Amino acid sequence: MYRQSPRDPPPERKIRPPIPEHYAGDNNPYRGTEAHGVHKTVDPEFLEPEDLEATKHIAYIVPPKEQDPVPVLIVQQKRNELKTLRTYNYLVRVNYPVCIVQRREGRIQVRIHNLDAVNKIYIGKNDTMLALMGFPILPNTNLDLWDHEDEVWAIAETADINIRILERIVLSQ
Repeated sequence: MYRQSPRDPPPERKIRPPIPEHYAGDNNPYRGTEAHGVHKTVDPEFLEPEDLEATKHIAYIVPPKEQDPVPVLIVQQKRNELKTLRTYNYLVRVNYPVCIVQRREGRIQVRIHNLDAVNKIYIGKNDTMLALMGFPILPNTNLDLWDHEDEVWAIAETADINIRILERIVLSQ
């Protein structure tokens, strides 16, 4: 077995008392020691109660009232626009969603017309739609979408169906 040799106890440590911080110059409340361009001129004076009465009534000059600005209408706001229309034909497939209207800014109107005489089509907002989740467009009727800038998907339930799309758009020049 090993034996431990006796050790001398460690020397006592001397604890130094804390030294408080001192600032070079003035310590300004909320600013610290930096003057930030404001130099201390005088020490603040505390007013006596009789002096407080004298400061309650201060002469004040009312500035003149400013006129309200004249409203200006921008004349060229809608002058450089060209309104046009486009037509498309699509074949809507059975149980397979088809993007029939692409995303486009500046679109005024979309009219989706079902050209089939017997079968309905269903429209929705993305490619994961089913016929049960879509909005039906009856045979030989149309649906108008106003101010719609997002894409539209369509699906057929029983047969492939031809549809026609009329799209009114604004082209800025």
